Amino acid sequence: MLKKSDPVTVTVWTYYNGDQLDAFNDLTEKFNDTVGKKDGITVETKSLGTAEDLEQNVLAAVNGEVGASEVPNIFSAYSDTAYTMDQRSPEDTIPALYIRDLDPDSLPPVKNTDLLMERSPVELVKSMGISTDKGWKSQMFVSDESTQKIIYPVFQKAFKDQGRLDAADYGHWTTEDYILDGDNRSAIAYSIPLILSDGTVYGVLGTEMHRFLTSSGY
Repeated sequence: MLKKSDPVTVTVWTYYNGDQLDAFNDLTEKFNDTVGKKDGITVETKSLGTAEDLEQNVLAAVNGEVGASEVPNIFSAYSDTAYTMDQRSPEDTIPALYIRDLDPDSLPPVKNTDLLMERSPVELVKSMGISTDKGWKSQMFVSDESTQKIIYPVFQKAFKDQGRLDAADYGHWTTEDYILDGDNRSAIAYSIPLILSDGTVYGVLGTEMHRFLTSSGY
């Protein structure tokens, strides 16, 4: 659960400059002073200069180069950068937040005891107070079955199309069951890409349903 005494910090890298940067910083400051202050969320922004500078810094962070910063939570990217990242090896990882609700029919308890973290940074586990599942990992591997079936189909389609359509138009149901690495429960999922107003595809949002729920008449 988010706490004002222990805020979550979200880092955002952009290539904004001039009036665009000023407007973005104003929105960030307004969020931090209102919703962020109330819910314990602090957004930190950083302009890397040009789009090329941003790309170089992002790739350096992803590749773990000496002297590089940590990979930000959110960053702007053109399709060629996304393509470069897409060519990473199966051993590479991608940041993710994956939470399971094993009792979706019940009212949410105060302490989120019905939720389990499947994939998330350690910092979020600590700050949100949600228990980790038996197969919890801090990131998702490129080679994970769930990465291939949930994240890639919609992300690839949207960024190759440069986000011309609404996110819902790229919606994707998995055509086969999948199992998270380290788990033994079969599930299906629906996912859509996250798209900025300028067509930048920066992530994927999805929801899953365990097979035992579909067979139980949910």
